[in-house]
Amino acid sequence: MCRTMGPLKNDSGLLRVGGRLRNSPIPRNQKHPMIIPTNHNFTYIVINHFHILYFHTGAEATLANIRDSFWIPSARNVVRKILRTCITCRKVSAKGSPQLMADLPATRVTACRFFSQVGIDYCGPFQLKTFSGKCRQIRKVYVCVFICFTVKAIHLEIVSDLTTETFLAAFKWFVARRGRPSEIHSDNGRNFVGANNELRKILKALFKGKMEEIIDFLSKEQIKGNFNPPSAPHFGGQWEAGVRSLKYHLKRVIANSILSHEEFLTLVVQIEAVLDSRPIYPLSNDPNDVETLTHAHFLVGSSLVAVPDPDYTEISMNRLSRWQLVQRMNQHFWRK
Repeated sequence: MCRTMGPLKNDSGLLRVGGRLRNSPIPRNQKHPMIIPTNHNFTYIVINHFHILYFHTGAEATLANIRDSFWIPSARNVVRKILRTCITCRKVSAKGSPQLMADLPATRVTACRFFSQVGIDYCGPFQLKTFSGKCRQIRKVYVCVFICFTVKAIHLEIVSDLTTETFLAAFKWFVARRGRPSEIHSDNGRNFVGANNELRKILKALFKGKMEEIIDFLSKEQIKGNFNPPSAPHFGGQWEAGVRSLKYHLKRVIANSILSHEEFLTLVVQIEAVLDSRPIYPLSNDPNDVETLTHAHFLVGSSLVAVPDPDYTEISMNRLSRWQLVQRMNQHFWRK
């Protein structure tokens, strides 16, 4: 310490840091801070004083303020040690006990055919443009999200409204492509807490008085319907995560653009392929692992890779057709 700091002894017998700044115009305490021992009650008092004086700053900020007047060997460690004993900071930054998670339901741990047990939710509304003669009109559509409980694969269907008839039509489209499920899980129309106000009102109107019609349809199809209890949105965590994943991609690709129905359908189907091609487990550093296991491997035996398109990102947007513009938006998203 003597070699690195070149300590000076003043008339009071206190040691100060030496150095080569003796002729500088900066204040004396900052130029030659007082050396105090690492483990001493006075040192602890000094650290607490500066910590409280500057409104409970962190370790680095407290140390920087102390250095203007005092020099403490191994200061960073002792400052962190003292700050950990600050009762005020401990109260403010206290962490609650970890939540005790319940057992997974039988539908999540029972092996069965893919899309045999599914969760259903809505996402939207999204604005699309339609043309009636020379007039352009804006209409709203929604996306019906189906989540497979077995491998977490996603199936998406676009619906024009939230009527019971449209829901049953979307469900028939799903059955025609993925097979008939044995059990479905969904909110009951009264607890769409995560939806916006407009969607919540429409869904309440949809299911109010129409639940019997939906249950009757499911009974005829020999499908068991499970609807979450009111005020319990955490029961639908799996399909809420699917809705969040869909919105994640849509917001980044569409932004403020308004697409036509065909363009939006193409984009939604491509996002479905992207979500089903996500890796199920962390990637390995083994060079022999040439392919990553995805949800799509359980559906079609390989990752869902679309037909490659030409690179449109370097072409001016005013030279692209609407189809090419949608592909350019998708390519731009993947380059981010």
